[in-house]
Amino acid sequence: MSKIKNAFTTLPIHHKTILLIGLLMLISFTFYASVLRYVFSIYDRQIYEKSSQVLNMSSVGIENQLREISNLSFKVMSDEPLQQYLLQLKKVETGYEKNGLRKKITNRLVAYAGSEKYVYSMLFIDNDNNVMAAGNREGISEAKQKELVALGQQYSGSNAWHTSGDKQSRLLSVRQVKSFIGGAFTLEDLGTLIIRVRLDRIVQDQMQEPAEDSQLLITDGKEVIYPTESSVSEAEIESELKRTQPYGIAMLEQGRHFVARAHSSYTDWTYLYTTPFDQMFKQIQFVKQLVTVIFIMIFLAALIIGARFSRSITHPIAQLIKKMRNIEKGDLDKLEEAALGNVPISPQNEVGLLHRTFKMMLQRIRELIDENYAKQLVIRETELKALQAQINPHFLYNTLESINWLAKVQKQRQISEMVEALGFCCAAL
Repeated sequence: MSKIKNAFTTLPIHHKTILLIGLLMLISFTFYASVLRYVFSIYDRQIYEKSSQVLNMSSVGIENQLREISNLSFKVMSDEPLQQYLLQLKKVETGYEKNGLRKKITNRLVAYAGSEKYVYSMLFIDNDNNVMAAGNREGISEAKQKELVALGQQYSGSNAWHTSGDKQSRLLSVRQVKSFIGGAFTLEDLGTLIIRVRLDRIVQDQMQEPAEDSQLLITDGKEVIYPTESSVSEAEIESELKRTQPYGIAMLEQGRHFVARAHSSYTDWTYLYTTPFDQMFKQIQFVKQLVTVIFIMIFLAALIIGARFSRSITHPIAQLIKKMRNIEKGDLDKLEEAALGNVPISPQNEVGLLHRTFKMMLQRIRELIDENYAKQLVIRETELKALQAQINPHFLYNTLESINWLAKVQKQRQISEMVEALGFCCAAL
C-alpha cells in the first residue's frame, strides 16, 4: 500500500488529475451498475408478481370450471331418470327394449351436454361395452375405452381426470356410475360416464389480460395437457419444473422467455406462463443501453476535459520551470526573452500570478545587472583617470628632463633654463 501511495505521490499533477477523474468515474459507474441491477431485480419481481397474479387468477378460474365439470358428471350420474334407465337396461333381455333404453339414455345425455359451453361431447359406456354419445360423435377407440373404464373403476365413483385425449378434447372427465337407490349409492356398477372437455375454450375464457405473445402451458409433470401442440419441448418443461424459484428467465428454443410457475393442489397440475423476455424488456433494454452509452460518453468527455484542464495548469508551470532552469544554468543572454515570454491570459489566478512574479523578478534582476554594470564602468573610469592623473605629471617631468639634458649637451644654456623653469612649474602643480 505504501508503494502505491509513494508512486501516486511522485506522479506529475497532470497524470494525478486524469487518474483521479478516471477513478471517480469508475466508482460512479460501479455504483450506477449496482443501482441499475437492483432496480431491474425489483422490476423482475414486479413482473413476476403481475405474471403470478394473472397466472393464479387464470388457474383458479380454470379449476373452478373443472370443478363445474366434475359437478356436472356427478349430476349426470345421480340423475334419477338416467338411473332408472340404467337399472332397467341391466334387467331387460330383448334387443329392442335395450335399444329403446339406450336411446332414452342418449337423450338424457343430450339434454345435459347441449347446454354446457365447455363440453365437447358426453359418452356413456354400459357394462356390455355399448357406447351412447351426446354432442360430437367422434368415437373413442376400443383400447382407449377399456383404459377409461379401468380408470373409472379404479376411482370407484369419484371423478378422475384423464389427460391423454385427442387434440380437440385433450382432457377427459371419467366417472364410474354407481346405482343410486333411496338417496344413497350402492356398489352396483352401471357403467362409465366420460365427458370430453373443451379445455382450450376454458383457458381462453379464463386467461386474465394475457401479455402479447405470452403462452399458458399446463402439465401434469409427465406430458403437456394444454396446449395440444406446444412450441416448448418436454426437456425445456422438465428443466423449468426443476427450478427452485417460482419465476425466472428460461432459454427456450424460441429465445429467452420470462417464465412464472404455479402449482394446483386440486388437479396436481403445474401452470407455466411464458412471456418473450426480449420483447417484454425491449424498451427497458434500449433505455439501459442508451444510459450505458451516455455514461461512457460522459466518462470519455470527463477524461478529455480533465486532461485539458490539467494541461492548462501544468503547461504554464512547465514553461516556468524551463525558464528557471535556463536562468539556473546562467543563460543570462535570453533574460529579456524569458521575462517577455508567454504569460497566461488570466494573470489573476495562481499560475498567472506566479508568472507575473517571475517576470517582475527577471526585470529586477536585469535592472540590478544593468545598475551593477554601470557602477563598474564608473569605477573603472575613475580608476583610469586617477591612474592617468598619476602618470601624466611624471611623464611630462621626465620629458622635460630629457630636453634639459640634450640642451646642456648642446650647450644651449637658455633652452636648459627655460626647460628647468617649466619643470619647476609642473612640479609645483
